[in-house]
Amino acid sequence: RNQLFESSHPLCSIGALRLRTSSRRTAETTTAMARAISWLVVLAVVACAGRLEGSVGESYKPEEEESETRSLLGNTLSNKLKSLFGITQTTPIHSYQSSGAAGKLNLQSAWPLMNVIFNHPIQSPVDLITHKSITMNLPTLDIINGDTDGVLAKFYNSGHTVYVYIEEDANLRPHLIGGPLKTKYIFEQMHFHWGSEDIWGSEHFIDGESFAVEIHAVHYNSLYHTFENASTKPDGLAVLTIFAEANTVGNLLLDPLYHLLPNVTKAKSSVMLPSWEALQWPASALTTNTEYYTYPGSLTTEPYSENVIFLLLPKPITLSTKQLSAFREIHGDNDHCVTDNKRNLQPLHNRPIVRSTNLQ
Repeated sequence: RNQLFESSHPLCSIGALRLRTSSRRTAETTTAMARAISWLVVLAVVACAGRLEGSVGESYKPEEEESETRSLLGNTLSNKLKSLFGITQTTPIHSYQSSGAAGKLNLQSAWPLMNVIFNHPIQSPVDLITHKSITMNLPTLDIINGDTDGVLAKFYNSGHTVYVYIEEDANLRPHLIGGPLKTKYIFEQMHFHWGSEDIWGSEHFIDGESFAVEIHAVHYNSLYHTFENASTKPDGLAVLTIFAEANTVGNLLLDPLYHLLPNVTKAKSSVMLPSWEALQWPASALTTNTEYYTYPGSLTTEPYSENVIFLLLPKPITLSTKQLSAFREIHGDNDHCVTDNKRNLQPLHNRPIVRSTNLQ
């Protein structure tokens, strides 16, 4: 009778239905929790593996890690990890040997070995804190002078700085190869930043210290054929940065430009000279530096486009106080002397600073 009552009573039927529904929900919740725990375990294993690899300083291959990450976690989770580290897109380039701070690798430190688009501003200039840099054995950085016989350069006062231009075809201009550059970058122009005193004037700082002068040799990616086209591309520009400090002895290699500074003191004035005289000294500065620093940045003047690979030579060249004073005689558009023609330091925003030796 009890069994008949339980099966036929409406309230008992409702109670049984609720019990079955509750049991099903409990099972679904348990399954969801199990899946979540499984993902957490996978994430923990991957994180531990990354720490272990970094701690022993072994060879790191971004393309292998990308493949392994996708196979373990799937494309969706891989993209979430990239987003976590401030990266929205990466493309493998090549592998490298790491040491020092590079042992603590993550997806963001893959630059410059992978094309990286950051989720935050990458403006320049910055203060390079060298002990926080990542050491990589990149290819040797080199300047190829090109066929400059008979090629003229223009030394020009823009009203804000002085420029060196070469208006000839690209194959007659110097170009940069090696280092973090995947292709050759062709010389476009060189300009100078200086201060009102001999103790400052550079845009970039190194470990909190400035230099008297900072010279930018601007190059564009040869894949895009012209500077105008390259200026709109993510990997369009590279700037070789050379510092100068005051010394009692002048720099003979810069004498050709120094002696022409009085000819371009007026804004918009210019003078021509053999290109080899104007550009013989950057290669010398490169050979005297056994290391260089590179980081992703921007133009330091309008339009401040964020597509510049900076290559900084930390060991400065020297200029005499007389040579430095000649720069301060340059007049701007308002007919006042140009000084402190530099941009303020910009936040680094956790960008990678890469140090590489420049030895064969």
